[in-house]
Amino acid sequence: MQYFRTMALLALLPSSVNASDLIFKSSFDPNGLVSGQVLGLGVDAIQLRLTASGVNETMTLTQSGAFIFKSYVTSGDVWQVTIEQMPAQQHCNLTNASGTMATTGDDALQVTCGTLESEWDVMNWDEGVWQ
Repeated sequence: MQYFRTMALLALLPSSVNASDLIFKSSFDPNGLVSGQVLGLGVDAIQLRLTASGVNETMTLTQSGAFIFKSYVTSGDVWQVTIEQMPAQQHCNLTNASGTMATTGDDALQVTCGTLESEWDVMNWDEGVWQ
C-alpha cells in the first residue's frame, strides 16, 4: 500500500525541475543542488566541474539550455564551478559560478558561449609568425 501512495505522490510532481525545487536529498538533510543555463553553445560540447566539500563532479553539456549537477552540496558549504574543457572554436564565460549553498539550492549559474573572433591579421611577436 505504501508503494501506491508513493507513486501517487510522485505523479503530482511537476515535469520541470529546478535546483530550488529539490531542497532535501533525503528526509531532512540540508542539501541543495547547483543548476543553471547554457547560452550560445555551438556544435561542440563544454565540460564543467563542480567542487565543494566532498563533491567533485564533472558534467559534459552538448546543447544550450538548463542543466542540474547531480551531486548534492551541504547547506552552508562553499561550492565552485569551473570550465574543464572549452568547446572548439568558442569561448565561454561563467557568471555566478561560486557561492555558499542555501537550503533552497542555487540556480543562478550561467554559462555564456560565443564564437572566437578571427585574428588572422595579428602578429604574434613572441614567436615571429602571423596568426
